[in-house]
Amino acid sequence: MVTRGRHPFGCGGRAGAVSAEVSWQRVGWFAAAAAVLAWWLAPLPEPGAALVKPRSERWELPALPRVFDQTTLAANVLSAPYWGGPVESGVAAAPAVDSRWRLAGIYGQGRERGVLVEFLAEGKPPLRLRAGDALPSGHRIERIEEREVCVRIGARLYRLGVERIAT
Repeated sequence: MVTRGRHPFGCGGRAGAVSAEVSWQRVGWFAAAAAVLAWWLAPLPEPGAALVKPRSERWELPALPRVFDQTTLAANVLSAPYWGGPVESGVAAAPAVDSRWRLAGIYGQGRERGVLVEFLAEGKPPLRLRAGDALPSGHRIERIEEREVCVRIGARLYRLGVERIAT
């Protein structure tokens, strides 16, 4: 139901007051949009003068003193003795003896314990060593315990675990 002099939605007052209020809001929105657009379209400030001038001369590496020859280098590397290539000396080289060894086991009891050292080279007999003897590497055996051998290397004492050989 509509009454005279009142707004149809019950806002009260005159109908013209609402439209005037909306027009001020529109003006505010247009002003904000204009400010944002002006800020966005404004030219950027000029950059300040550089503190350090860029170098004017061109920098480049000097040329290498000699030409690198790949063929000579490859021949030198391939003929080097550490690749198993021919040895330059006139004397024939003796075959190298395999000096690798291992602790094979512990034998005996109490102070009579010993260590069996086996070599990987064919035909080289095993060694039987006791405490105080030197291993093939030159290091001394400090003591022999039930399942380990104590070896002094420099200032440190190392324990090497070894199987017990039934005797």
